Amino acid sequence: MRATHEIRLHTAVGRRALVYLRDHSQARSEVALARFDLEVLQGEIEDAAGNYAAAHAHYTAALALAGPDADHHKLAKLHEVLGILEARHAHLSAAVEHLEAAGRHYAATGNLVCSVGVTNTNLSYAYLLVRRYAEAAPPAQTALAFFSELNHPYWLALNEANLAEAYFYLGALDQAEGYAQQGLRREEAAARPYCLYVMGLIRRAQGRFREAERFGEEAIAAGEELQDPWALGPAWRALGESYHAAGREEDAQRALAEALRIYRQLGVESEVALIERLAASW
Repeated sequence: MRATHEIRLHTAVGRRALVYLRDHSQARSEVALARFDLEVLQGEIEDAAGNYAAAHAHYTAALALAGPDADHHKLAKLHEVLGILEARHAHLSAAVEHLEAAGRHYAATGNLVCSVGVTNTNLSYAYLLVRRYAEAAPPAQTALAFFSELNHPYWLALNEANLAEAYFYLGALDQAEGYAQQGLRREEAAARPYCLYVMGLIRRAQGRFREAERFGEEAIAAGEELQDPWALGPAWRALGESYHAAGREEDAQRALAEALRIYRQLGVESEVALIERLAASW
């Protein structure tokens, strides 16, 4: 793992500076760099485990260790992971603040792909997670236009998935389906479960319940292949809603129970509460 290699490298260089060179300043500098990498790694571990508070504490500690004059690329990546973390736990203002900071740091390095394309993709995702669909569409359109110039299928597919979801909830089903189908045609595994999930939403809204169920089941299979809980949570919830619409109540409750398990594991209390209310209303 790259992070552990860098931690060991900084530790070894610091020890060499202390023991052989008697350079206390360099030794301290290497220790600070090792501590930074360790805090980021610990943050990533807790983030993956769904421990928001611990992940936030480690990422914030890394930010403090880096200081305002640190390498722009390092600061950009750190603000980016903090922004995604905050977005996934419905802290929109903090998410936007971190993601915009990431964009500024990427711009300072001359990295337009990340400062324009990736940052706008992430901003769109942040707005989608808190169901601010009208605000999710413009940054996704900006990112889509940018990546169209580069003909970058991975990022194009992710933004098409974002736009498909935004337009579905804005009531523009034809546009939503167009983006979802285009995303699927790109055959990018990372975007596939999200596009299939939206296709299931569209078919349910059209009253085509068998197709809605099929798309939902395919979205879950694609999410399981990626081991992506952030795709699986909404896919299971949507499949439960499709089953409920078709009168399959036992299947609907089982699907919601699986969505509930995933969001509890991720520690996303807002989604847990939403699913509990939904299950109680049926």
